[in-house]
Amino acid sequence: MAGPARGRLIWLKIHKWIGLSFGFLFVFEAVTGCILVFQHEISDAFDAPYAAVGAPVGVGVDRAVALARAANGGGDLALVGLPASNADHAYRVLIAGQDHATRELFVHPSSGSVDRDHQRPVGAVLKFIWTLHKRLAVPLVGDLLIAVSGLVLVLSTVSGLVLWWPKPGKWRKALAIKKNATLPRLTFDLHRVLGAMLAVMCLLWGISGTYMIRPSWIVGLLPSDMRPRNEQTLRTALPAKAEPIITHERLSPTDIARLASQVPGTTGTYLFPPEDPAACAWQVRLSRPDDRIRYVGSATVTVNACTGTITGINDERGDVSSRIFYWLRPLHSGEAFGIAGKIVVLILGLAFLAIGIAGLYLWWIRRGARKLSARSRSRPRRL
Repeated sequence: MAGPARGRLIWLKIHKWIGLSFGFLFVFEAVTGCILVFQHEISDAFDAPYAAVGAPVGVGVDRAVALARAANGGGDLALVGLPASNADHAYRVLIAGQDHATRELFVHPSSGSVDRDHQRPVGAVLKFIWTLHKRLAVPLVGDLLIAVSGLVLVLSTVSGLVLWWPKPGKWRKALAIKKNATLPRLTFDLHRVLGAMLAVMCLLWGISGTYMIRPSWIVGLLPSDMRPRNEQTLRTALPAKAEPIITHERLSPTDIARLASQVPGTTGTYLFPPEDPAACAWQVRLSRPDDRIRYVGSATVTVNACTGTITGINDERGDVSSRIFYWLRPLHSGEAFGIAGKIVVLILGLAFLAIGIAGLYLWWIRRGARKLSARSRSRPRRL
């Protein structure tokens, strides 16, 4: 077999076996991803009775945590989402119980009323879909499989491009769908043309999906001088060795949020307590008006609750490399360009779903044709 023909056969087998091994997972990820593109808008529309939008913030962070703990019957604090971090402008408090299960509670910033996650039916369903999309609702193993599937999607896209790439002067034919064709031929053209048109987005989804779950896998592929350098790059931040605001006792969550809020031009979105309750290092997520990731932010401040100082700053938009990686997440979901970007990503997601279904259909009918041909060859010939 000639060299080019043999190489094409190898790429064809790679593309086929990737589709057979990961095709159903790709389709599943496309379905859940299309739903999650508008997760905030869906939650806003259906969980409106629980929203606290526009309500004055009269309940402080300490009070919100105390109310959530009381409603949960105790437990360790795992996370506090400040009103600015949530679509409905309520406190989001995660409490870890003695059974190691984490429970999510929402505290109204004005009245102090507490809602459990399951009391917000649409939000709870969307959260479950998100866990399916990110980790198949299986901790550790699911994360690993989704991260691997992102890299496999990159390889599948490259192999598809190699198989599709036209010879000089054949570009128009390579992007054409044959009219009045049979269903298998029409499906093949659809799979081929849509795959070529979505190649760049598929590469982005694969790389960004893996990066969001296992960032070291992607960053580790870069030379050391091209890797993100996020530390201490928030130019408007306070000095790392700020004067203590409290010296005789540990800072409360309210004090920690207040200290972090002194970073100019930022709004606190999340408080992350240390895993060891006796440790001092808290992390506070900060958002800026021009951030592209809704309700999350792009900078993190480390606060020492024992000395009352800011001890570290991590800015995802620090150097050029950091900014490139920062854009991966909002581009992945379309959030980078607002509603218009989300609509485009939804359309591309549906097209990707069609590619996956078409590929599985083509394999199925070719499998049937091969079986029929094998039976025909095995029949004894009549004399």
